[in-house]
Amino acid sequence: MGTVTALQIVERSMRMLGALESGEDSSTNEQSDGLEALNDLIDSLSNQSLMLLYRVRDSALSVSSAANSYTIGSGYTFNTAYPVRIDSLAITSGSINYPVPEKTVIQERAWQVSTQAIPEFFYYQPVFGSGAAPYGIIYFPTQLSTSYTVTIDSLKPVTQYSTISEALYLAPGHKEFLVSHLAIRLAPEFKKSVPPAIAEMAKESRESIERASLQYRKRFLRMDPALARTSIQRWNVINDR
Repeated sequence: MGTVTALQIVERSMRMLGALESGEDSSTNEQSDGLEALNDLIDSLSNQSLMLLYRVRDSALSVSSAANSYTIGSGYTFNTAYPVRIDSLAITSGSINYPVPEKTVIQERAWQVSTQAIPEFFYYQPVFGSGAAPYGIIYFPTQLSTSYTVTIDSLKPVTQYSTISEALYLAPGHKEFLVSHLAIRLAPEFKKSVPPAIAEMAKESRESIERASLQYRKRFLRMDPALARTSIQRWNVINDR
């Protein structure tokens, strides 16, 4: 799907409630109230372990120092909103772009290589519950040169819409979740009852978002090296690898 503005979500919710006719524009006050309710809804999700995601590209991120790992997040080495999942990563050296594939497990010994070279792969670990602002760590088997830049395509958590006209490229299923749950929140303000179809849509979309949120959280347990099939001593208990 394409980008979705806050206004599209608000007006769709109002139409579903019958508070706005087809083809009718919402008033400035309705838009302001709708944006506030939408952002309150998004904010409340952070207390429920749910993540609404949007897709974005961060281009030409500067490599400040040669290293095997880099933090990414607001105020961190790669200063941008932290990604829940990295879909693709490329290193630019001179005028040439080098796509770098992701590995799904960490080989601890690989991070000891100090040679500055285009890495053969990367591993990404989001950091949750640290008490600090959310961030992630990108690991490489070789150090990056400060002459490189990094481009990342990723999924990031929606925090809030800053304006009614802001557009985000939401992940699949997220628009339906926001529309249906916002309609339920707006119903008392418009003195409307929630139609059963909207309640069912909200229930189904929530279950879908809950499954997706669980999938994007990488959880590891430590293993006895004697039990591991390789030298790797971490295991993703969700992906079983």
